Amino acid sequence: MKLNQKMKYSIIVLCGGLGSRLSSIQNIKVKLLAPISSNIFFDYFTKWLKLNNAFTEDLILAIGFNSSLISEYLFKNSLNIKISIEKMQKGTLPAVIQASALAKYDDILVLNGDTIFDVCFMDMYEKYLENIERPLLSLKTLKIKDKSFKNGYSFVGQNNLRFVEKNPQFISCGAFFYKKSSLKKEFMTNIQWNNHIKYDLDIHFLDKAKCRDYLCDGKYMIDIGTVEDFYKAQKIIPKYINL
Repeated sequence: MKLNQKMKYSIIVLCGGLGSRLSSIQNIKVKLLAPISSNIFFDYFTKWLKLNNAFTEDLILAIGFNSSLISEYLFKNSLNIKISIEKMQKGTLPAVIQASALAKYDDILVLNGDTIFDVCFMDMYEKYLENIERPLLSLKTLKIKDKSFKNGYSFVGQNNLRFVEKNPQFISCGAFFYKKSSLKKEFMTNIQWNNHIKYDLDIHFLDKAKCRDYLCDGKYMIDIGTVEDFYKAQKIIPKYINL
C-alpha cells in the first residue's frame, strides 16, 4: 500500500481533559501545549504522526478545558485543524461521539493527546481493514512483575480481549481505529447525555464492541500525564522525534 493511496481516515485527538495531575507545574495550562525541551508537545505530536505514516488530511482536536488556548494557538499559527469543543466534561466517549460528527471519513483513528509510542499507522490501518466491524486497539505488553498499572486489557476465555481493573496483561497505547457509523449520538441515551456521569471509551465502548488487539511493543511509549512522566519526556521525546 502506498501512503495516501488507499489510506483514507479521519483522526480525532483527545485533548480536553483537566490535566489535574500536572497542576503543580505552573507553566502548563493544557498538556497539548506543554513545553518539551525548547518546543511544545504538539510540535512533537504532529511530527510523530508524519514519522509513523499517519494520514493527517482530516485532523480533529477534541478539546474542552482551557479550549481557548488551543484555539488561539491554531489561529496564530494558521493551522487548518478542526476543533470540537466539549461544553461539559462527560468523559472520552461523548467527546469522541461529538468530534466524529466533524469527520470527513467513515474510518476514524482516535488518539490520546498526551501520548506517543512506536507504531506504523499504515500497518495498523491495514490490520483494521481486515475486519472493520470491530475496533482495533493498540496495546503494549506489560512485564509480569509490573504491578504499577491498576487497569488495562487481558485475554479472557477463548481469546476475548476485555478491559479489566486488576492485573492487566496489556495497557492501552491510547490509539484505536473504528467505524464512524458505530458511534453516533444515538449510541448514548438522552438521559446519559444530560446527566453528570462520565462515560469512558474503554468501559462503555471498546470492551462492549469486542475490540481486537494490535500489539505495539516497540522501542518507546511515553505520555506526559503525570509529573514524573512529564520530566522523563523532556529527554525521551526529542530522542525519538527529531524536529
